Amino acid sequence: MTEEKQLILLFQGPQKSGSLIHRTDLVLSANNIPYGSNLLIKDMESIKKGTVICNWDPYNGVIVSEFKGKVEFEDIIEGSTYKVEIDEQTGFREKVIADFKKKNVAPNLLIKDKSGETLQSYSLPVGAHLLVDDGEKIEAGKILVKIPRRSGKAGDITGGLPRVTELFEARDPSNPAVVSEIDGCNIIR
Repeated sequence: MTEEKQLILLFQGPQKSGSLIHRTDLVLSANNIPYGSNLLIKDMESIKKGTVICNWDPYNGVIVSEFKGKVEFEDIIEGSTYKVEIDEQTGFREKVIADFKKKNVAPNLLIKDKSGETLQSYSLPVGAHLLVDDGEKIEAGKILVKIPRRSGKAGDITGGLPRVTELFEARDPSNPAVVSEIDGCNIIR
C-alpha cells in the first residue's frame, strides 16, 4: 500500500530550485527544477511515490515569457539577422538567429500589452531558434525561444600520438625531468 502525501512545490532564489514540502512544513525533498520545465502536478495535489512531477528538454535552454501579450519582432530580419533552416527528417522550418554583420542591430523579442506598451524585451543570442511568430498572441509561460546547448566534443586521438611515439621508441624525451644530479644513497637520521 502506497501512502499519499500532500505536497507543495516551492520555488526559491535565482536558480529556480524547487522543494517538495509536506503540509507540516517538513522538507521531504529539495531538487533543482530547471527553468522552463513543464510541471505535471497541480498546486496542493496529492501524489504517490514515483510520480513524475516535471519534465524538460535537457538539450536546449529556453526563454519563457513572463507576461501575456502580443509578440513583436525588433531587428529580426530574414536574411540579415535570421535564416530559415529546414530539418531534413521532419521538414519542420525554424527561424534561427544568424551571426549578423551590423553591430548596431540587436535582435529582440518584445512582449506588448493591448495598448501597445512594451511589457518585456528579450535579447536573442546567435543560434537561438524562434518558436513564435511576429504578431502572435501568447500567454505567460509560453516558450518563446530554444537555445541549443553545446556538447563537448571528444579530442582526436592523434593529438597524443607524438608523446606515445617518444615513450615507445626509447629515445630521449623532448623535455626530460631531473631526478637527481648525483648517484648515491640518502640516509635520514
